[in-house]
Amino acid sequence: MGYWSRIEEDRIIRLIKLCKDVKQLKRIQGYLVMNGQSQNNFLITKLVREFTAFGDLKHARNITESVDKPNVYLWTAMIRGYSQRSGLESEFCCREALLIYTRMHRSIDKAMAEDLAFKFTLSSVLKACAGLMALQEGFQVHAHVAKYGYQTDIRIQTSLIDFYAKFGLMKEAQRVFDKMTEKDVQAWNTMITGHTKSRNMEAAISLFRRMPERNMFTWEAMITGYADMGLMDKAQELFDELLEGEMKMNAVIHTAMIMGYAKCSKISDARLIFDRMVERDTPSWNAMIAAYNQAGLFDESLDLFRLMIKIQEGNVKPNQTTIAMVVSACAQLGSIELAQWIRNYIDSRRNELMNNHTVTALIDMHAKCGEPGEAYEVFKRWKNKDMVCYSTMMAAFGMHGNGAEVLKIFSQLQEDGLKPDEICFIVVLSACSHAGLVEEGCKYFESMQKEYKIAPTADHYMCMVDLLGRAGRVADAYKTIIEVMPPVKPHAGIWGALLSACRIYNNVEIGEVAGWNLLEMEPENAGNYVLLSNIYAKEQRWGEVAKVRALMRNRVMKKPPGCSWIEIGGKTQKFLTGNVQTHLLEMMMQVLAGDLKAQGYNPGTDHED
Repeated sequence: MGYWSRIEEDRIIRLIKLCKDVKQLKRIQGYLVMNGQSQNNFLITKLVREFTAFGDLKHARNITESVDKPNVYLWTAMIRGYSQRSGLESEFCCREALLIYTRMHRSIDKAMAEDLAFKFTLSSVLKACAGLMALQEGFQVHAHVAKYGYQTDIRIQTSLIDFYAKFGLMKEAQRVFDKMTEKDVQAWNTMITGHTKSRNMEAAISLFRRMPERNMFTWEAMITGYADMGLMDKAQELFDELLEGEMKMNAVIHTAMIMGYAKCSKISDARLIFDRMVERDTPSWNAMIAAYNQAGLFDESLDLFRLMIKIQEGNVKPNQTTIAMVVSACAQLGSIELAQWIRNYIDSRRNELMNNHTVTALIDMHAKCGEPGEAYEVFKRWKNKDMVCYSTMMAAFGMHGNGAEVLKIFSQLQEDGLKPDEICFIVVLSACSHAGLVEEGCKYFESMQKEYKIAPTADHYMCMVDLLGRAGRVADAYKTIIEVMPPVKPHAGIWGALLSACRIYNNVEIGEVAGWNLLEMEPENAGNYVLLSNIYAKEQRWGEVAKVRALMRNRVMKKPPGCSWIEIGGKTQKFLTGNVQTHLLEMMMQVLAGDLKAQGYNPGTDHED
């Protein structure tokens, strides 16, 4: 290998920094190979770092493997690249980081261990151990820290504190912290964060009050810690203290306060924090929208979204998370007009707001707004479908009783090489149940176990009980619970499905068993009492009716009134049974009666409690 001058190497490094994608990096790699520089550790390290930055860890690894004698910088670049990977691949990448470190350690010499880059190696591999929850391997790395003389290095000691804190081993973390001869603000913050994650706010506030210097991350860690535990009085005290100080507060702390108040169902307090913000970022808007959604205040959620679009603060605009929440709010309201409005907004931003999560939310929204066709159009146009997209589309058809379409989608996902999971089978079985596809449902239930090796859960059995019960096979449904299910225990949903079938097909004997099991499992659910009472009433068993009603009265149970929604002028109006005070009630009833008659149904007054 011919040696290049530093000027030539600097020129290549500048070119590497200018690269905008992996393709350009590979051209530079080819140039290095052609000019005999494939073993140049200095240049290859720079190249590997950029490949890992672009996310191409596989190619970076291949380059590293091709170097005969990698130095500490090259090893570290590869270990660091793997340890910093997040998302679905994080576990695999952390394991690879640990394996590379093991190989490196076998060939380590005194010069490598004393090189300043080695402390970055140790920090990165500690992060990988934490990501893998590999405690024993972390202990070994801690031993290497002592062996190679890095006991006083602030960076490595802070990494050790973080490592132990991730395992909740705060005594070990405190031991490392106490032995540090010099502590910077990051070391203090890491220790405080460890205590907040362990929900030991007393220890955290003790350190907070003693630390010589604080930064915004310190305040954020403390306020978030209190907010996560629902201790909003303590969080508010710190928040007010920070407001009175000279440090400029950032949006992250406001967002933590909003989320904390939302968790405690104090939505007005959350909105007060939000309204007082001088500068809002997208996560703070998202936090407030999420707070409204969690509280079931979907109209308020949409109003806030409209305000976000209207005022356009700086570069702040809705992102994919915002859209997923807003679409979910539209779905809950069931408004076709709102659904079309949000679709128009998403289309105006082209594909910027689309990902699997957003697409799934859109499919669900259209389905709940009574538009399965629109849901399918969204599904068809999206090219990167995952299992959640497929399951949501099947659920959309299923809730509208279109079982045949559900089975077509199921076949399509198999053709696309996806392996159905247990949630997917729940959707398929439920669709078969609602569409009356008994044979098909039984076939898929068997296929799930034999072909895909998925053990049935209580939810799968609930679908089967519902499938058989709806088809009038009440005895078979009961037999499934008693003989087929064990050792899986039936939950309330299973007994509820059986009780509903007994109600429809007048099976009092099995209905009694299902009903009394339900009353034992869900003593607060008034609907179960009413359903069992109605079964007895149909058979004119008035003694049992009185017994159930008395039990209901003794437990101070009251059946909640039925309610309905109707969309008028883009606004969803809600009215309850017997709510004669609503001035729109008469008009709503006329509209509903007209729609029912138009579809050939003559509304009657015969009903049961």
